[in-house]
Formats: sequence, C-alpha cells, structure tokens
Amino acid sequence: MKAKITVPDCEHCKNRSSTLFHFCHTNETEVINENKTCALYKKGQVVFHEGANSYGLYCLNSGKVKLYKMGPDGKEQILKIVTPGDFIGYGALLSSAPYRVTAEVIQDAVICFVPKEIITQMFKENPNFSEGMVKLLTKTLDETVEKMADIAY
Repeated sequence: MKAKITVPDCEHCKNRSSTLFHFCHTNETEVINENKTCALYKKGQVVFHEGANSYGLYCLNSGKVKLYKMGPDGKEQILKIVTPGDFIGYGALLSSAPYRVTAEVIQDAVICFVPKEIITQMFKENPNFSEGMVKLLTKTLDETVEKMADIAY
C-alpha cells in the first residue's frame, strides 16, 4: 500500500526546472500544492494499469517507473523508463481515454498526483504550460516513431 509522505512544495521542488511546472505562476503553484497528493511507492507497486481511467497527472519526484504493455503472449514490452521530473499518464489525461500502458515502480519512488481539474484549469489559463505540454506530446511521438523505425530496420 502507498505510504503518505511529506514532500517539499512545488515551488521548491528539486525537479521543478525540468518539468512543465516551471511555467506555473506562484498562484498556480499554490493551487497545485493545495490539491496534489504525494505518496511513497515501493518497488513492484503498480501506479496504474493499462485500461484504467485517468483522473489526473502523475509527476515522478524520485525513483524510477517503467511503462509497459502486456503482449498477447503474456510478455511485457517496456516502452519507457520514467525518471525524476517526468510526468506519467499525460496522454490518457489529455485524450480522456483509458491508460494505454501500465506504470510499475522499479525503484522506490515518491510520486505526486495532480487532479485532472487542476491541469485542465492550467491549460485554459497558462498558454506557456499548454505549449509546453504540446511540445512534450510531440517529443513523445517523435521518440515512438524512432523506436518503430529502429525495430523495422
């Protein structure tokens, strides 16, 4: 089970400069702090399962998480290793579709969760955050295309 922990506020987070939250104004950071939850996940714990609904955005504060799909033969296909400062689950959040991958902790991790309503509000009110998220999605798409090309050739 997840353990509750105390983490620094977003304004002073060691990963802030490497996340889209660096685009947030002080008042937005305060709203995130008031509404987020943070928990300690142990190695082997699942953050979310493929097919589950998304209710917000996860931000990895420390540790490592693998994103994978399960093949029809029962084998895991690891798609990405997530490191501190990375967002998890933003594709499902933005598309309002179920998660397309499973996220499992591979190194004890502190993970913060920001509810969907807060992220949606930031999209509407902060063009820099919105543009940053579009760039993140584009980068992810580019990385996926490169991986597919590597497999094909």
